[in-house]
Amino acid sequence: MTIYLDIVFLENVFKNFTILLATTIFLKQRIRFMRILLSSSLGGIASISLFLINFSELIEIFLKILISVVMVFIVYDKKKLLRNIFIFYLISLVFAGV
Repeated sequence: MTIYLDIVFLENVFKNFTILLATTIFLKQRIRFMRILLSSSLGGIASISLFLINFSELIEIFLKILISVVMVFIVYDKKKLLRNIFIFYLISLVFAGV
């Protein structure tokens, strides 16, 4: 089976962008488009990195959580970071269920 890294990257950027945009709409915040694009691109790069480099399962889970926290940190207000992370994860779970 052939896996194209550019497709994996673009798919992850699109998914991350959609989740971050939905989180922004839910939080009713005005956010710059470039911040969401930068954050979702970071998520895309991270997905390729985690795909190419074999980590143990525990380290991989920790890195995924760390990357998602950094993504939220890039986009949203730092004063309400925990709330924003919670909403981001909640919307991610809703999208995964759909």
